[in-house]
Amino acid sequence: MTCDYPIHMDTYKGCGHGCVYCYVKHKYSIADVQPIDTRKSLRNFVNGGRNFETKWCDWDIPIHWGANSDPFQPAESIHRKSLECLKIFAETGYPVIISTKNPGMLLDPEYSMLLERCRAVLQVSMACDRYDKLEPGAPTFQSRLEAVRGLRDKVERIVVRVRPYFPDCQVDILREIPRIADAGAYGISVSAFYSQRKQVGMTRYGNAYQFDNDFLYPLYKELKSECHKHGIRFLCSECGLDHMGDSLNCCGCEGLEGFRPNTFNVSHLAYDKPQPAATEAMKQTDTYQPFKAIGQNQKWALRCKNKSFEQLMYEIGGERIEWLRTQKEKYNG
Repeated sequence: MTCDYPIHMDTYKGCGHGCVYCYVKHKYSIADVQPIDTRKSLRNFVNGGRNFETKWCDWDIPIHWGANSDPFQPAESIHRKSLECLKIFAETGYPVIISTKNPGMLLDPEYSMLLERCRAVLQVSMACDRYDKLEPGAPTFQSRLEAVRGLRDKVERIVVRVRPYFPDCQVDILREIPRIADAGAYGISVSAFYSQRKQVGMTRYGNAYQFDNDFLYPLYKELKSECHKHGIRFLCSECGLDHMGDSLNCCGCEGLEGFRPNTFNVSHLAYDKPQPAATEAMKQTDTYQPFKAIGQNQKWALRCKNKSFEQLMYEIGGERIEWLRTQKEKYNG
């Protein structure tokens, strides 16, 4: 309900990076890495095909690649499924947002020549070298930083994802912002760590424990100030603090030709003036599937059935919209 680019794809299930904090491993084991052949479904979507889950989207919305698994993890050296999809993006020029912890693989000539032909924004997850021990199967922070420098002229933009953000690394992240800027990044995008288990300083919201916005707000202000000092953007997807970003487009694609987002979501409805309008496809009564997927029971499914994407955005997202407005008033910055 909050994402500007909610159409995701993965070329692997599981991930060899073995990150300690990975949220996906609460759904299934990430140790068993399996390739996914997405070529047929990708071509269908690129050519305008839509299914029950995506028929609300009637324009060429960018695809976010790497939502649950890194497309350029070690398994790619064996299976090369991401290379196959990269060829499709290069051939068609369809806009794509690539998320990875292994940008160095994209420096390989076989990959970099294709990447240069793509209409791509590259997101590199990296915060500081203290994260290295939490990401045992991924390249080091330093090697990722060097790769960013080598790739900055091959893509539309590079955004550094500080996700998950760990508050106890604040000083280290602040120290790295000048180097991130010098490497050619467009900005950093932050969102704090959350946990299924109770941890010090966290409060339970819904099914997870999270840091309170009262705690995060001054830390994010400090990060934002440091970003601006070094001429890069500060972006944020933290619920209730997303307005702190230099744009609500936390992927860093604002203003890029061909990267039209979905602005008919709760964040834009809460903050934008004038409010965004639903597209004609969103008004059709068979576009409820994205909302049905939020709940996993029959009662919820019946609540959503035969309603439109537009209707459910207001019906289910209405309280969140009002809450976001109160948060903006409270945390004005």
